[in-house]
Amino acid sequence: MSIEEFIKSHIWVPILAACAAAVILVLIVWCVCWKRNRRQTYYIPLAGSVTESLDGDFSESLELGHRSMEHKHQESGMLRCQYYLRTTQFYHVNSQHERIGSRTNKNWFLVREPGSHEDLLLSMLPNSNSFVLPFSKQTARTLKDIFSSLKHPHLQPIRGVDFDSEQSYTVLVQPFSSKGSLKDLIHQASPLDPASKKYSARGRPLNSTTIATYGRHILEALRFLKSKGFPPCTNLHTGNIIVYSRVCRLSGHELSLLGHTPKLKRAIDKKNKSAWETILFGHVIFEMASGVVLPDNASSLRERDYRQCSAYPDVTEVLKFVFGSESGQFPSIEEIASLPFFASVLLKELQTYDPAVFVISSSGKSLLKAVRKGRPTSRKRSRHGSEDAGSETSSRASSRSHSRAASRQPSIGHTTTSFQSLPVSSDPSASPHVQTVPTSKPLSSSRGRSALLNQIHAGTKLKKTATKDRSAPKV
Repeated sequence: MSIEEFIKSHIWVPILAACAAAVILVLIVWCVCWKRNRRQTYYIPLAGSVTESLDGDFSESLELGHRSMEHKHQESGMLRCQYYLRTTQFYHVNSQHERIGSRTNKNWFLVREPGSHEDLLLSMLPNSNSFVLPFSKQTARTLKDIFSSLKHPHLQPIRGVDFDSEQSYTVLVQPFSSKGSLKDLIHQASPLDPASKKYSARGRPLNSTTIATYGRHILEALRFLKSKGFPPCTNLHTGNIIVYSRVCRLSGHELSLLGHTPKLKRAIDKKNKSAWETILFGHVIFEMASGVVLPDNASSLRERDYRQCSAYPDVTEVLKFVFGSESGQFPSIEEIASLPFFASVLLKELQTYDPAVFVISSSGKSLLKAVRKGRPTSRKRSRHGSEDAGSETSSRASSRSHSRAASRQPSIGHTTTSFQSLPVSSDPSASPHVQTVPTSKPLSSSRGRSALLNQIHAGTKLKKTATKDRSAPKV
């Protein structure tokens, strides 16, 4: 049998061979394209470390870009600080440090007062749009008066508050502690190390006695602020609790007055706004007992979260009291402080503490009231908050009162005469209806304005003026 006869009798054989050749050709083309695309792209997994999946060159470029941005941020911060210190001459810079806290737009400096060897921590951060009052010198003076009156052994003092109006920055000065914050103590880190390095690993839990002591200190500071009319401390976290020798002090209350967004804002929904401090205090207790930070949106604990604190049964009971309510209601700070776990702590600092009288000006009271309400107070009630606004309000009120008083005076012959703008006649017979009263002092501008209005309303005739028509074209 010849090949032609075989093909004619088995026609399916050439068709099958052609299909196989086409499939092989398609596979070859696909392999070539796949290899080219693999050389030009990187594979980035959705979960896990990015740097482990990228090539070495790409990860190094990312690190260099991050360092470059951080360096530019440090340089611009140093320029702002030097400009501010040159204009005020209150402090001089001792050293600048990288981002030691959680806020990326904040700069930290160690400064000293002239002639002093005490290190102070100066921080600069942009003005908040949520602040209810203007960033003026008068507002800064009011805040200084408020913070200077706050004296408590478990409250971090604020040594200075100022606003850089030209650069729209807020300047805060407070004492520096070599032990750092409570978060630094949990992670066994230096307070001046960058936050990206010292907080990258899991922290070391504190013992039960330290948790009870520091927890009681925080509760006493919160109760003190509440008794003085302060708004809730919405910036409560371990980074804002400063540790000294066997004592911790609460800070961050100044940020609540200045309208800065809390770090754990997502943990508070509209239903739990009244439990700000309770939920944030629960976050602090959990971090001290486990060395782990709760998620920002956590307003309750799961069973596995309680297991991380199983080494301290007393702390677990406290956390269940804070987060474990089935009705969704949270206890108050006073109720938490009454628990035996905290009530048994002996407060030696409060035994020798002489509480000073908390006296603030009316402008300070207006500021606290405005912050609590979330809006500025009315001009009538906050007239002492600004000297310019107060003088303007008083002048307007006086002009209105004079105009009303003048309009209520009885007019004889339907004529009222002002002694400032009209001449006083020496002959009483010339004007029998006008009583002449000699004035030794010139009247104020507000009274002159009201007198002019009285003349217009009473029908006093004004002098006639001649009008010249110059609209005709010149020839």
